[in-house]
Amino acid sequence: MSSNSILKQIVNDIESVEETIKDLNDEKSGKYKEAKSKGYDVKALRRVIAIRRKGIEKHEEEENTVGLYLAELG
Repeated sequence: MSSNSILKQIVNDIESVEETIKDLNDEKSGKYKEAKSKGYDVKALRRVIAIRRKGIEKHEEEENTVGLYLAELG
């Protein structure tokens, strides 16, 4: 394979992945719209998902640190 054809394949692969990501982001957006239409708070849902991704323990550590900083600032 020539370096030109390898480059073309890499670019095509990246474009394919980008299209897949766009499609998935559109699907995710649709899920948030569905949740909103059912009365759920989308901002809260985003936080819940971020916390679950990070892990409850890590989140609690960060919240404790934030609480300490806020208390220190008065």
